[in-house]
Amino acid sequence: MKLSEYSKLDATALAALIRQKEISPKEALDTALEALRQVNGRLNAVVDYTYDYGLKQIDKGIDYEAPFCGVPFVLKDCGGEAAGIRATMGTRLTGKGVYAGEDSTLFKRMKKAGVIVAATAATSELCIDSSTETIRNGPTRNPWNTEFSPGVQRRFRSPGCGRGRTDGSWKRRRRIHTDPCLHVWNRGI
Repeated sequence: MKLSEYSKLDATALAALIRQKEISPKEALDTALEALRQVNGRLNAVVDYTYDYGLKQIDKGIDYEAPFCGVPFVLKDCGGEAAGIRATMGTRLTGKGVYAGEDSTLFKRMKKAGVIVAATAATSELCIDSSTETIRNGPTRNPWNTEFSPGVQRRFRSPGCGRGRTDGSWKRRRRIHTDPCLHVWNRGI
């Protein structure tokens, strides 16, 4: 599959192609890894590529009735999720990484849904912040503007934050938070 075709598909459309055997799960995995490698140098979003793990999942057999049969998936590097996949949790405290003794309930359900793990994604240190700028892995960049982090905007303050905005327009967008400086990601930035 060409990367240009792959990038136009969402997970359900990709699963439909795999289900109809128009492409193989391995072909989808190979294309996903090509896409990840193409952008990761700029974004620094991938901690580990899990190609061998993905191939083992495919070799065990694909349930073509699963909603996301054979769809490549990037697992957050929060640890304790998947047996056999290294987790660093974004911190140097884990040394060379930790491995779960067994799959978590969530990950078992994800595998049952048919996803194939292609990589692990960067996370905040110990998975407790909204910014992925760790000493261990370095900063992850926002794909729409690499001057920013995908979490809380670290380079510049968020729109409306610290600018004396008093019109309340940010409150109308999301009525969840009262401080526009908190949880910028929740405002769709």
